[in-house]
Amino acid sequence: MTGVDISAEAVGHARREAARAGLDVRFAQADMRSIPRPASFDAAVCLGNSFGYLDTAGTREFIAALAGALRPGGGLVIDFNATAETVLPGYTGQPRTMRTGDITVETTTEYDVDESCLISRYRFSRGGEVVDATALHRVYTSRQLGELLIDGGFTGIERYAGPDGAPYQLGSSRLMLVARRT
Repeated sequence: MTGVDISAEAVGHARREAARAGLDVRFAQADMRSIPRPASFDAAVCLGNSFGYLDTAGTREFIAALAGALRPGGGLVIDFNATAETVLPGYTGQPRTMRTGDITVETTTEYDVDESCLISRYRFSRGGEVVDATALHRVYTSRQLGELLIDGGFTGIERYAGPDGAPYQLGSSRLMLVARRT
């Protein structure tokens, strides 16, 4: 098993947790488009919100990297919560505030119709410390994602609303794409 993340902090955390659990996992700090491509992995999994950060050209590069990492017939699972069918039915653009422990996160999100992109602005605060960050999430339709995967060398694409196998439909909170490398 190999884990890849661009964040040194995330890789360090994952290494510590794997060691604590006694797991034999290799980790690499790298751009998702630069994942190892030995065509020998049985499966690749892309979890959370990491899929939509790249523009369409970058997304195509990432899908090519995934295909290059997988042996023929290898499985792919992408967990994506920014498909048009998920985001747009309930989109309000209303600010949100979340709290976890002593950290408060204030979030505002805009939808850029020209770029099909969510622009999320975050303000993290703990005591007197404040950090501002912005994230862009490309919004693709379910069909567009399927076409990107087919163009990238995948087949047998299935869509689910979560790991329980529920069918993906308009308003589902996330899309789990499952495919096989051709």
